[in-house]
Amino acid sequence: MGYHAYDPKIYQKKVERIDDPIFQNYQKEEIRYIRRNIENPKQKTVIEIGAGYGRGVKRLARIGKEVIGVELGDRMYDALKENVRNLNNVTVIHGDAAKLSSLVGNVESPAIVLLQNTVGIFGKDLNKILLEMKKVAEEGRGEIIISAFNSCSLRAWGVPIIYKKAQDVVGENDPEKTDYERGIFATKSGYVSKWWTPDEMRGMAELLGGKRRELCVNNYYQILHVSYSS
Repeated sequence: MGYHAYDPKIYQKKVERIDDPIFQNYQKEEIRYIRRNIENPKQKTVIEIGAGYGRGVKRLARIGKEVIGVELGDRMYDALKENVRNLNNVTVIHGDAAKLSSLVGNVESPAIVLLQNTVGIFGKDLNKILLEMKKVAEEGRGEIIISAFNSCSLRAWGVPIIYKKAQDVVGENDPEKTDYERGIFATKSGYVSKWWTPDEMRGMAELLGGKRRELCVNNYYQILHVSYSS
């Protein structure tokens, strides 16, 4: 089961609305972080990779000058397009983030964001996507913000609470393939998600380069922020 095969209505009901206070606060905090820490937001084009049906895009549209939502999944893209049709500062693109620079072209002052551990489902394409993000952000003198889950909470919080409540979407946990030491969650239907250590996030920062790097960490999630502006 590919992540891009999600049904938007089921995803919204079973994932976005998970009745866990930590998860709900996390969804709010990643948006709050962007609002508070993005450089000159009203001058920025915010690019969300893995925009899904538009949860983040609709909130980002109130923060940035322009917003571009990039989504690979057919059903999610159709829902995204419908959900933002009345937002004049939003453009949506149906495509693969591994080709980001070709999809968006040259963007002045971009803020490229990955929300809700989207970075955890890229698998073997991870470095290619990160380098494409770097190319667009560096050329436009912008920034990158990556919001991810902390691997130390996968065993106690991720599997028994988050993925248990989202089982109708991601499938039943496969204990033979789920690897807590490596931060890997896997299901019997083929879904795989990587959770990250702070050192692994710092490794992403090294790959991305940039002139300013920040990593905000707690036991459940972490936010990496890299800037390429002067």
